[in-house]
Amino acid sequence: MKRKLFITTAALLFALMLIPAANAYAGEIAVSVNGQPVVFADQNPEIVDGRTLVPVAGVFQALGFEVEWNHSERQAVITRGTDTVLITVGRDTFTRNGVDSPLDVPAQIINERTMLPIAAVLQNLGYDVDWDSASRTVAIAGRVDVIPPVAVAPSAEEPEAVDEEVAEEEPEVAEEPTPELVAEAPEGTYAFPFEFTATDLNGNEVNAASLGEREFFLVYIWGTFCGPCVRSLPGLAELHEELGDRVGFIGLLTDFDRATDTAIRQTNDAGVEFINVAANQLSSLDAAIRGTARVVPFAALIDGDGNIIGEPMRGAGAPRVRSAVEEALR
Repeated sequence: MKRKLFITTAALLFALMLIPAANAYAGEIAVSVNGQPVVFADQNPEIVDGRTLVPVAGVFQALGFEVEWNHSERQAVITRGTDTVLITVGRDTFTRNGVDSPLDVPAQIINERTMLPIAAVLQNLGYDVDWDSASRTVAIAGRVDVIPPVAVAPSAEEPEAVDEEVAEEEPEVAEEPTPELVAEAPEGTYAFPFEFTATDLNGNEVNAASLGEREFFLVYIWGTFCGPCVRSLPGLAELHEELGDRVGFIGLLTDFDRATDTAIRQTNDAGVEFINVAANQLSSLDAAIRGTARVVPFAALIDGDGNIIGEPMRGAGAPRVRSAVEEALR
């Protein structure tokens, strides 16, 4: 009898242990596009009044749309080709090419991200949107212009919880060299060839001299909203610790101005110690590496003459970056 009681009690305790995990899982909502998961770095989808709200930029940019934010109107402007969609915070309608359509739940700001009832808008644009209750997944079927795991960088600031228009200061950018592709780095050590003055994540003023003289420099372009970027940070921090005396490291953050606190947390958690500044402080270098592709992560190795060693690395995670750095050091 005692043995039977012990087994029954143990089974009950085990079942109770599973309840919190099951409840935690039940709260998670996933989004997929053509079977590929959409990664949300700092704000996941939520259910409000029975409707699933998702961050505007995460899904629409994964579908190839440009997303801009109009501060004065508190409005997301979503465009691709001949389509223009306007989403205004607090309104229960959206506008596509001048025609208003209803939303079940108004768009709203949650944790400094614009959240949208995605189904109504995507279905209006011709996408199939299904809800898989078993996996709690919003499944979107349609054309995808960005290949995972590359995430699309915002073309403009996303909203913060403020009403006033935010004006950006003109960055201090001196005349910069025009990068060319070269097979290998020249011998010796060199200063960073692109002049700039900026404020890093720690609030310190930094410039080209802050990077010191190195054999070459790794430029890593990333965003806090980009899951692959954030997952690469620990590996880059480890690489910097190992080879930082030979290779200069600098991160160009595409959403520096609107997500500084998030970037500080993400880099601290990953142990990142190399300099990170706003990408627009080195706009010509950013453009030379990424071209017209509004995607992150991107990485490139820059020599002392401002040339790109090898090829720019689209979608580069830490292992690929490590391989390129080690190859260039041989």
